[in-house]
Amino acid sequence: PLECLLKLETALSQAAPTVQILQIDDIIASLPTDDGFASLGFFNRIFPPSVSPKIHTIDLSDNALGTRALLHIPDLLARPGLE
Repeated sequence: PLECLLKLETALSQAAPTVQILQIDDIIASLPTDDGFASLGFFNRIFPPSVSPKIHTIDLSDNALGTRALLHIPDLLARPGLE
């Protein structure tokens, strides 16, 4: 849940510029919908293209993403050549 992710924010923010593959599969599957969306929004905020330009692959598998979830990760998906 988001409260756990917030404890990692400083470390993830420091690592963000060097990340090439973002492995965030199965992070929302067992969470209530609002908590899942908040968690996705967290990753969207920490890893935008301006901060993490090296990301070329994002694994979102097993997250049961619907169109509503996509509204929470526009910056994650706004990358040329994303796999």
